Amino acid sequence: MEIHFLARVEFHERYGLQLVVEDIDPAYTVGKWALQRMQVISALQKEGLTGKNATAALPSVLQRIAVISSPEAAGMQDFSEHLLNNPYGYRFRTQLFPAAMQGVAAEKEVLGQLERIEAEAERFDCVAFVRGGGARLDLSAFDTLAAGRAIAEFPIPVLVGIGHETDQTIPDLVAFASLKTPTAVADYILSHNAFFEARLTEGWLSVREKAAEVMGRESARVEQMLHWTYSNARFQLERADAALAAAETAIAQLASRRIQTAGTALESLEIVVGLLDVEATLRRGFSITHLRGVTLSDPTQTKPGDKIEIQLALGIIKSIVS
Repeated sequence: MEIHFLARVEFHERYGLQLVVEDIDPAYTVGKWALQRMQVISALQKEGLTGKNATAALPSVLQRIAVISSPEAAGMQDFSEHLLNNPYGYRFRTQLFPAAMQGVAAEKEVLGQLERIEAEAERFDCVAFVRGGGARLDLSAFDTLAAGRAIAEFPIPVLVGIGHETDQTIPDLVAFASLKTPTAVADYILSHNAFFEARLTEGWLSVREKAAEVMGRESARVEQMLHWTYSNARFQLERADAALAAAETAIAQLASRRIQTAGTALESLEIVVGLLDVEATLRRGFSITHLRGVTLSDPTQTKPGDKIEIQLALGIIKSIVS
């Protein structure tokens, strides 16, 4: 870090020569830091990395969280407390990957922990990179090209909360989401899960409403079918009753006609039978000749002297053939 300061030189009999700083120009240091930061941002933009981590797949529910922070950091405590005592009753599995959050060792330790997490990335849903507020220049440890590249190319989403509302670091620019504070990161995770739960609830309500609609429609259709079946059955029964009554009438009429026809035919037969009756034939003047019990129809069946019987309507004449 380069600084611009005003000092006076003093000599002490015991401690020797010393510098007493009377004033510091912070704009000088901030200007150097800002210039370096702009150069890093330009390099990341040229490499197309500023939006790369934002394309990582974010699971519908965030529960397995890798946390990069200092165990003693107030921001880490805020983050953990906010997740633990959330109003939704959600449960999380967090694993801390400790790293210095300021000083010369901060960048190296953060990069090392990112490598550890990447080696077992399938075990986590996201990375939470959190630290509390501090001096603006304390955050300069993360404004490096190496840190920007590591976060931008990380295979799972990185959620960053390493400063105050007015601070913006290189990790903020390349991460999946920049939430400014550790508490805001916890709120983001809770809101994301709550949104998924709301979608589930909305889906369930939609299914229930749709089911009720379908049930109502199908109940009406069944009721209509029952009414139609009842009406149709009654119509069919009435038509069958009418057909049966008509059949009974037709059968009675047909039977009567058949009986009348049969009676007429019988009368005709009686007349014919009456006409063909032997006694009736004899009464009309015909006779039957018998020879020894055999009815004769040819004179050659007899010879002179045969005794024959001639049957008339009112009696028998016995005669001898001559």
